[in-house]
Formats: sequence, C-alpha cells, structure tokens
Amino acid sequence: MIRKILWIFVVISLVAALPLVRDRYRAETSTRAVEAVVDYADLLKVSSKVYNSFTEKEIVDLLKNNGITTIAFYEQTLKDLATRGIVSAYSTSDDMIRRGGNLPFDQTLVTLNDKLTKEEQDYYGQMLKNTFRNTLTTTIWNGKQAFIISNPMTNVYDSIFLGPDFNLINQMQHKYRLHSIVRINSDHPWDEEFFNWQFARMKELGINKVVFEGKNVLGFPDHMEEVAEWMKQDHISFGLVDFFDQNGYKKLGRLNDFHTFRVLSVASAKVTTDPPTTTADVFSLGIRERDVRMIYVHLPLTNSDQVSSRDILDKTVSILQMTEEDINRAGYVFKETRPFALPNAKEHGWENALLILGMLSLASLCLEKFYRPLRYLPIPLGLLFYLAGEFLHQEVLAFEMLALMGAIIAPTYSTMLVMDWVSRVDKGGRGKLLWTILTFLFASVASLYGAVVVVSLLNDMLFVQYLEQFRGVKALYFVPILLVILYWVRTRLQGQNFWDYPVKILNHPIYVKHIVITAIAVVALGYFLSRSGNEATTLPFELKFRQILNDVLGVRPRTKEIFLGHPFFLLASYLMIKYRKGIWLFIIGVIGQMSLVSTFTHIHTPLLISIERTINGIIIGLIVGVVLIFIWEWLIAFFKKHRGANNNG
Repeated sequence: MIRKILWIFVVISLVAALPLVRDRYRAETSTRAVEAVVDYADLLKVSSKVYNSFTEKEIVDLLKNNGITTIAFYEQTLKDLATRGIVSAYSTSDDMIRRGGNLPFDQTLVTLNDKLTKEEQDYYGQMLKNTFRNTLTTTIWNGKQAFIISNPMTNVYDSIFLGPDFNLINQMQHKYRLHSIVRINSDHPWDEEFFNWQFARMKELGINKVVFEGKNVLGFPDHMEEVAEWMKQDHISFGLVDFFDQNGYKKLGRLNDFHTFRVLSVASAKVTTDPPTTTADVFSLGIRERDVRMIYVHLPLTNSDQVSSRDILDKTVSILQMTEEDINRAGYVFKETRPFALPNAKEHGWENALLILGMLSLASLCLEKFYRPLRYLPIPLGLLFYLAGEFLHQEVLAFEMLALMGAIIAPTYSTMLVMDWVSRVDKGGRGKLLWTILTFLFASVASLYGAVVVVSLLNDMLFVQYLEQFRGVKALYFVPILLVILYWVRTRLQGQNFWDYPVKILNHPIYVKHIVITAIAVVALGYFLSRSGNEATTLPFELKFRQILNDVLGVRPRTKEIFLGHPFFLLASYLMIKYRKGIWLFIIGVIGQMSLVSTFTHIHTPLLISIERTINGIIIGLIVGVVLIFIWEWLIAFFKKHRGANNNG
C-alpha cells in the first residue's frame, strides 16, 4: 500500500511540473532578437587605415545592411580625444609650451580644437571638469582658454577615463539610426557625482544597455546598490560576458531585477587568424545553445597594416552573413534585444511543493531497494529541509540541493529497476534483442524524471540568466555509480541481513586481481570525473569530432552517452536476458542514464536544445549498442568455432 501511495505522489509531481516547464520554455522564447554589435574604435581604425577606400558612412552602411544593429562606445581618455582631434594635451614642463604663458611645472595642459562648435566646446569642457574637478583649473594660454590638470601628463594622458563621448554617440545615433551601448570602465575610482552624470546622459540618449569593462562590475564591492538604483530608474540592463566571470555580477544582477543579457565576444586576433566559418560557428552556437543575445563582432584588425580595409570588411560581412543564415533557421533574428521574462519561483509555491514531494517519494522507493525501513526517511527529512530553506530565506540553496537529489535518484532508480527485471525474466524464447531495446528505452524515460525535477525546481531567472548554476555536477556523476555498485553487491548477497553487508565485505579475502581492478577503476573514475563540469578535460582529437557531430546532427549528443553509457547499458541488459551474466556492466551503463539528466542541468542551454541532444544521444547510443551486441555475438560464435576446431584436431 505504501509503495502505491509513493508512486501516486510521483505521478502527481509530474502533473505539477507542467506549468513550471512551460514557464521555462516561455522565458527562453520571450525574445528571439540578437543584437550584433561593432566597436566604434574598430570603425575608426578601419576608416583611418592607409589602405582604406571607404568613408565612415560607407563602412557603417555596409555593416548595417549585413546585420549590425548596435555600435559600442568605450570610455574616452585624453589620448583618445587627442587622436580624434578633439583636444590637444601637453606637458607644462615642455619649454616650447611654457612660452605661451606662465605655467606651473610638471602638470598637464589641455586645449580644445578651435574648429569645435560652441556647444561642443562646452560639452568637452564639462567632460574635463566632471573628471578632474578637484585638480582642474582654467587659464589663458596663447591667447585662448585652456585647462590645467595638476598632475603630470604621464599620469593622466591614457590612464584616466573621462566617460563615454555622449556628444559623439548622439551624432552617430542621428546619422546612422543604430542603437548604442556603452562600455563603462569599472576600475574608475568611485565618484558618485561623475557616475550620476553618466547615467543621466545615457537616459537622455535612450541608451538602455551597458557592458562593464574590467575585472569587476561597476560599484564592486561597496556601491552596487547605488549602481543598481540608477540602472533600475532608467531601465538599464547590463551584459554578462560569456566565459568571463566579473566580480559582483551575480549580486548586481539580483539587485537590478535580473535585467541582464548574455554577451559573446571573439577576440580580434582570433577573428583575424580563423576562417569566417569558424567565427560564425562560435557565434551561432552561443546563440542557439547558450542563450546568448548579443554578439560582439570585432573586426579582423590585428597585424592588419598590410591588409586593405576592403579585405577586412569582406571577412566581417562573411561572418555576419553566415551567422545570420544559421540563426535564422533556428528562429533568431538580428534585432535590438531585451532581457528574458520569467515569473519568480515563489509564484509556483504549490507546484514546487508537490514536485518536491514526488521526488522525495521516488527517493523513498529507491532507498527501499537497499533496506526497507529507509523508505520512511526521505519525505520527512526532505520536507523539513525545504521548510528550513524557506524560513531562513535560503530558498535557492534548498532548491539546488533538492534538484541535485532528484538528478541523482532518477537515473539510479531506473537502472536498479532494469537490473531487477533482467535478473528475473525468462532467458528462453525469442525477442531477446527487442526486450533489450525496450528495457533501455524504459530506463531512459524513467531517468528523465530527474531532468523534469531539475528544470522545474531551478526554474528561476537566477539560473536562466546564469547568475547561479546547478551545483553538484561531480556528485551527480559519482553517486549513481557508487549506488549501483552497492546495489550490485546487495543482489549478490540476496537473502542476507542488511547489516551483514559491511561484515561480509570486510571479511572477504583480497586477491591481486582485486587490487589491479580497483586501481584501474579508480584511475578510470578519476578521468571520468575530470571530464565532467565546466572545465572538463578533452582528448586532442575530441573537439574536432564534436564539431563533426554538431555539423551532421545540428545538436551533438554527449560522447559519454553514445560511446560508453548507452551501449554498455544495452549490452548488460542483453547478456543478463540471454546468459544471466554481465550485471556488473550496469555500473558503466548508469553513466549514460545520469548523463541524460546532466544535459538538463545546463540551465542556460535552451530546453528544446537539451531535448534534441537527448534524443540524438538515445538514437545513436542505441545504434552503437546494437552493433556492440552483434560484435559480442560474433566473438562468441568465433571462439566457439575455434574451440571446436581445436577439440576435433
């Protein structure tokens, strides 16, 4: 009776998960727009090249017509303004400069270009005052207004940021009708008045996105609340740069109500050396499989003195066209983007509670396999843990731990059910291969209950926006293997008292073969775990092989599934059904089952991509497994024939 009740809770939990999975899908598809950004500094370099045959307008129009939606503007230094002819900067220690007026020694003199309009002179003068207001004085030099900064020129020329050039941004917006983002340097000393001026100007120009430049987000660690307040008032979101964890990005993302977007950039040096197809593949893969919504298109400018602007632009256009063609097929377009929209997990309290109850019920059924009284522990302890998380305002941590439990339990229990069934089924009759395939498909579907738990419990903007990640990847890959090993030992000691297991194992004699097998297993397990997680190791040829799979299938399956877990699961089932041998191979087979669930622990990967990857893995793993079974049968027949020939001889 208790087992039936537990199974009812499991079924109810699946129904409760439906709205949670639906919300996750809606969040991922709430925006299909991808911004393609080019750096203004790159445009400036191309237009000023010796071998340039294009005007700035021709360059911008060409990129705009091929997908560029946005121009990024870095903060300016005196050097940047001098390069553009806005200002001239001198050291007051220079004898030639001192002839123009009475100047102090070892300071910096700045003058504005006479060709600037009155409004432009006022703007750049204000820009200097905002930055150097405590060290800036106005003077007359060579008969015209100038500014003196009471610091040596070497200290301020290219190391002090003046903020973005909003005058330039305004001109570019009106001239080319492109969107703008600003790159705010987070290493700037905290100056509330200076930053307040920057955000006010951004609001005036309708700029609603920033990407922070530096190892920190702006305001880290002590002023993120003020930064978030400015951003929320002006509806500004900030970019999370892929593969670059800036200090404080998680906290600022929360404070800014998850108004973030993921940015993918390929360094100019890589764009220069790699063929356009490689760069386009990186961009399209990030958009389709990692929810990237902004690509930062650096022009191939490295070591480009001998390369014409036409060649640079042709390569850039090829990258944009190939990327756009690929993402269009997946339903994405180059257009101004916006942050994802997803209800907070707290809005689904009852659904979460029912889902957790079902997952704990499955844990009870699993532990019952080892020792019946253990089935009474998961539900009370798990619910107590969940309530403690709510009471202590640690809901995210509680959900992460419960999601990890579900991810571990589902593939473990599905494998144990198959181990039980193949141990009891009659080995006679036909259809052994068919039953083998059916058991594999049953286990795979049952294991995906863990995926439902992970997707549903971690259905929050924290995870979708990559501000938090699934915790416990190593445990997910280690614990199911350990539990299946223990269950295998349990089946070999069938009928003995549960508490006799450790005594039986400790009293078992150890042979050299046990030591060798254990050493091999430890090394294999260590290598297997090293391949799990975000910093997994790969074989030299593996990345190329993965790319081939991705090109052929669209979404590549996981290699540990198609060449290890799934084939050995099928082989284990077949050998048990036909020969009553090989049950220990499920220790390897469970790797494929837990990998199915692991696919869905990458919350930043779109749900449909994870489903497609899983289906591809099951189909190819099934084919490889069947081939492995045929090879096994051929080897058996070969050795029987060879042995028979020897006996006859």
